[in-house]
Amino acid sequence: MITGVYSAMTAMDAAASQHEVIAQNLAHAQMPGYRRMAARHQSFEAALDAEQQAAYSRESMGSGEIDRVIDFSQGTMERTGRTLDFAIHGEGFFVVDSPDGEALYTRNGSFHLNGDGELITAEGLNVRGANGIINVPPDIDTGSLSLLHDGTLRAGEREIGQLALVQFEDKSVLERRGVTLFAAPPAVNPGQGGVTVVQGTRERSNVQPVHELVRLIAGMRQYEAAQKTLQSLTDAVKDHIQLNQG
Repeated sequence: MITGVYSAMTAMDAAASQHEVIAQNLAHAQMPGYRRMAARHQSFEAALDAEQQAAYSRESMGSGEIDRVIDFSQGTMERTGRTLDFAIHGEGFFVVDSPDGEALYTRNGSFHLNGDGELITAEGLNVRGANGIINVPPDIDTGSLSLLHDGTLRAGEREIGQLALVQFEDKSVLERRGVTLFAAPPAVNPGQGGVTVVQGTRERSNVQPVHELVRLIAGMRQYEAAQKTLQSLTDAVKDHIQLNQG
């Protein structure tokens, strides 16, 4: 009976955690470059190594831990025609500077120019170029800017700079540092080259709202079922105690 109570409680925890993940995805479904979160359920037994498992009952002990992972699959491309909207096709990231100079990585290429002509993100972070900050001279009309697929930014025949474009062999090492920003561990160095970028286009988030809503409904049903099971088990325990006391 105690095992049943544990199973019901962990199932409720799993459903609640899933609800949090889905709510976050839906809240940022319209944010360019956002990468959805996914919740992976791991059974209690699977979390133990073979040696530890021998000391525990093989009977099911609930849904276990929730492992939250980032889904880095490609989002759909949306044509905007805006000169400073860039999108990466396939693998890769833009590189931006955090306020303290740390390299951060993003798929959100909807950029702007600040008062000094520096290419920045919507949050005001400088976009890194291959040779430092990209600065558009004041005599350049932004409408005349063109971008080559390798990230080279030009105004007519004049080269303005080249976007720093990188990719990671193992994206699972990246940690979220904001809605669309990611950081890599100090020991991990991204690879250079092999990244294709297009202009006048932005990459939408990879959240599919209908699929998230289906998961939300399924999670709510799971929570309700576990809650009813827990209530039934609690009532059974109370009856058992009263019977023994009688």
